[in-house]
Amino acid sequence: ILACAYWLGAVLSLGVALTRHTRLMRRLNSACTEVTGGPVAVQYEGLCRDLGLTKAPTLCQSEAVSSPVLAGLGRSRIILPSGSMTPYQLRYALLHELCHFKNRDLPMKYLMLLAACLHWYNPAAHLLRREFADACEQSCDETVAQLLDSKERRQYSAVLLDFAGTALQALVSAFYISAHRLNTRVRRPSR
Repeated sequence: ILACAYWLGAVLSLGVALTRHTRLMRRLNSACTEVTGGPVAVQYEGLCRDLGLTKAPTLCQSEAVSSPVLAGLGRSRIILPSGSMTPYQLRYALLHELCHFKNRDLPMKYLMLLAACLHWYNPAAHLLRREFADACEQSCDETVAQLLDSKERRQYSAVLLDFAGTALQALVSAFYISAHRLNTRVRRPSR
């Protein structure tokens, strides 16, 4: 009976997570327009070269997001919010999301989800998953900061503040700031 309860909980937990993720991906993909040509695409290609990426995610825009996100496993996409972004916001957001892609954060987030679903009864598994997501964000912040001079690091911190509180809670890597990590994320890149 205990084994049945365990597997039932794991299957239900995974089912709920996958349903939420599938709905989000449908919403993102249906409202997504690929960015081809123009200054944004040129800047994106240059940043991909600078980071040594031979294969890069597709660059898209969507009204379904309020901050840039990296989404999708097989066909990864960086999705920018529709509307205008300042040149600084665009550059730093693209660098940040490309770091997530280069670090393979999304496949690791899927593995963390699977582990949390298998350990659905253990609050530590869910806490570890949240901590891992925060560590991914910090790692990308630090990588971007290493590419910038001190003035640019301050600008990057300002861009983090611009996107504060616009998180998507799903299997995506969003250029967002969780409230409890805001102070750390803003201070660290500006050093």
